[in-house]
Amino acid sequence: MNRELLENEELKTIDSAYTELQKMREVIDDSLKSLDILARNTKDLHLVMKPVSLIVPLSKVIEQFRLEAEIRFFNNSKPFLSLLDISRIEEVLINLFTNSIEAVPHSRRPAIDVKLNYEDRWSILSVEDNGIGIQEDFIDKVFYPFESTKTRINNWGFGLSYSFKIISAHGGKIIAENRSQGGARITIMLPVLSL
Repeated sequence: MNRELLENEELKTIDSAYTELQKMREVIDDSLKSLDILARNTKDLHLVMKPVSLIVPLSKVIEQFRLEAEIRFFNNSKPFLSLLDISRIEEVLINLFTNSIEAVPHSRRPAIDVKLNYEDRWSILSVEDNGIGIQEDFIDKVFYPFESTKTRINNWGFGLSYSFKIISAHGGKIIAENRSQGGARITIMLPVLSL
């Protein structure tokens, strides 16, 4: 009888281990699919540029995140036109808003200040949050691929490096910094078309 009990326990252990291995396989498969999509998107970054105001993709993304965060929009600019790939700029903005929301401790509601200005032939967009900010020893690495302070399974540290590549392909600049009152600020500068 002890032998039957032992065999039964061994079968349960093997069955449990098999179930856990199946779950791990699913996570790995999902991660590899995500990496494959990302590799295809970043390898041959093809932009479909159109003259459009940065307000167009920005308004769409703000509306998408309205329920997840308190978003304040300060527009100190006329709607100057830039050559933009709207879908790629939306990807950048979605990444910035997602990062801002994830940086806020769960004990308080995320707040995002979005500021749009025009200066010296540049549209300047700042996305500021009330999160924990960027670690000082990490701020110089924030746009490098595979660099991240997040511990999620599906986070590979590609979001900001991909955003950097998109903004650079538009002839723009992207800068990360901490705010003196706490939280982070990501600033995007995109050239405007000649007036």
